[in-house]
Amino acid sequence: MDALNILILEDEPIIAMDLKDFCIELGHNVVAVCYNYTQALQQAELRNPNFALVDIRIGDKDDGITFGKKLTEEFGIPFIYITSFFDDNTLSQAKSTFPSGYLVKPISRGGLTAAIQVGASNFSKWQPNTQSLTEKMKKISNATLTNREVETIQHLMQGKTNHEIAESQFVTINTVKTHLKNIYLKFDVESRGQLIVLLNK
Repeated sequence: MDALNILILEDEPIIAMDLKDFCIELGHNVVAVCYNYTQALQQAELRNPNFALVDIRIGDKDDGITFGKKLTEEFGIPFIYITSFFDDNTLSQAKSTFPSGYLVKPISRGGLTAAIQVGASNFSKWQPNTQSLTEKMKKISNATLTNREVETIQHLMQGKTNHEIAESQFVTINTVKTHLKNIYLKFDVESRGQLIVLLNK
């Protein structure tokens, strides 16, 4: 497994440092350790991670779920929730953001190893070949897609982040977001995760 560039969102410093140490021991790079939602969002924009570990409860708020939604809809980054909360309501909210895994504290090195490997592997498999993807797009949506929108979907299904799509298309992040907004409308979905699930059926 190639080394991942991991962002950690965890408001308890000791746990955050333990997670960082585990990740480094596993051969991954920790590009940012964040203690609140705002910081995590800024670092996701700046550091271009390709995986994240996200605590659901930050302080007394479920900011981790809000951040998880951002990772799915805007960044296209696979992530694992790490939490002490596993009641039905929390699980229901968490599942709606399409995480790659869910670990309950306390976290063991072995548990984290398995969760990262499985999460990254499953995410990388959301990559249908170009021909079958094009056929599926035509079957699902009657709307006409521009060449750039088709290209954007292909990049998205390869697991690329908005940053990577922007770089490959030589456009700004905002332009990519505009393409995605138009794509979601044409496929009647609300997020990147919903589109990926739809095109993988």
